[in-house]
Amino acid sequence: MDGFEADGRVYKTTRASDVVRDGMTLELEEVALEPGRGILAEAFWHDPDGRFTFTVYDKDPLPFALVEWFVTKARHLLPPAAEAASAADHQSGSDSV
Repeated sequence: MDGFEADGRVYKTTRASDVVRDGMTLELEEVALEPGRGILAEAFWHDPDGRFTFTVYDKDPLPFALVEWFVTKARHLLPPAAEAASAADHQSGSDSV
């Protein structure tokens, strides 16, 4: 499982397209200790204006290392593929026409 473990708890992420809000989401879910707490946080990329937001749904503290892991993963996975490809082309010196 591609996830994160801290203090005996196991977390996973789920990436999805959200057509209602017009963007992409990455959800952070605690899946163990049994039962897990469910969805704890969400990173959301808003397609229309390129905003990137972060929402925490749980009132209990989250391990700092977990938040770092999640935000890094969201930064890597969420921006649209076309923008990511364009940025990669720009960094490598390629031009696309």
